[in-house]
Amino acid sequence: MVLGIPLRYCHGAYSFVHSDDLENLIKLVHELCYRLNRKDYDKFIDFLGGYEND
Repeated sequence: MVLGIPLRYCHGAYSFVHSDDLENLIKLVHELCYRLNRKDYDKFIDFLGGYEND
């Protein structure tokens, strides 16, 4: 799973991100860590086609 935020000038020496985007990403990661259990994770990976059940 890749989570990203929009950046401006990302190929320069400095890049800029809107603070709301960063705060919302932090909230999303927190909720994913808090709510995602192993069963849901396995279903998520299987749905994406990246996990084979033995």
